[in-house]
Amino acid sequence: MNQASLRTCRRMWTGRSLAPPDVMPYAGRRLGHEGVGEYFAAFDKCEVVKLFEPKEFFGQDNTVVVLGDYRGMVKATSNDFEFQFVHVFRLNQGLIIEFCEHADTAAAVKAFQA
Repeated sequence: MNQASLRTCRRMWTGRSLAPPDVMPYAGRRLGHEGVGEYFAAFDKCEVVKLFEPKEFFGQDNTVVVLGDYRGMVKATSNDFEFQFVHVFRLNQGLIIEFCEHADTAAAVKAFQA
């Protein structure tokens, strides 16, 4: 993860990826700058991004919701998978303080386990 990306997050950042962490090592809850770095380090070890396409953005007050498509490949199994995602960002003074990914991760779990 580069420092420019990290600067978009508050030090008290909370992030969640709602998938089983015992199958997808980057999933679960992460806190602070250290957690952001841990998330992306674990993600980079596990997956290759083939498509990350945010399609729609909705904002109100301090919340931004992004709908999009994702396609990836699990490095350990070489299996591809895809899903649609909903990313929810909460902001404070222009910086991300909370992030949560909602996605149908069944296809990803299958790709990790096969």
